[in-house]
Amino acid sequence: MVKGLRKPIVAPWKVIKEERNLLVADGEQKGKEVEQLDFYIRLLVSMEQFEQYPFTRMIIQNGLNEEEYQELLRLLERLNAELVNLKHDGMMDFTKLLIHFAGMLNVKLHPDEVMDALISQQMYVDLMKTFKHIKAQKLF
Repeated sequence: MVKGLRKPIVAPWKVIKEERNLLVADGEQKGKEVEQLDFYIRLLVSMEQFEQYPFTRMIIQNGLNEEEYQELLRLLERLNAELVNLKHDGMMDFTKLLIHFAGMLNVKLHPDEVMDALISQQMYVDLMKTFKHIKAQKLF
């Protein structure tokens, strides 16, 4: 055997301990990074310019993840399309759309707050104004 090519034997528990220490250090670093990102987000949300985006702000403040956000947008798209179709067909009562909206809305959000935020941010304005009108008429 050629001298110097032989690897020293390392006890398996030492390898495991070193890997665990690296994982712990890596986990602590990731925890600090998450805390830093959380701070940046809170800082951005508190900016005065962010007041122009109440819906976006509400999504962040209520802790919706990307999947929940996309699900909400799909719900709004479906309801908006259905409102357009129902109006085209001459329907006048859209209460079932409001009930569907409130029932399918993520539990982290309140329907009234979502309606106000979307109107303020100029998103789905006709749909949200229709819902607010129904609420005012029926006293939901």
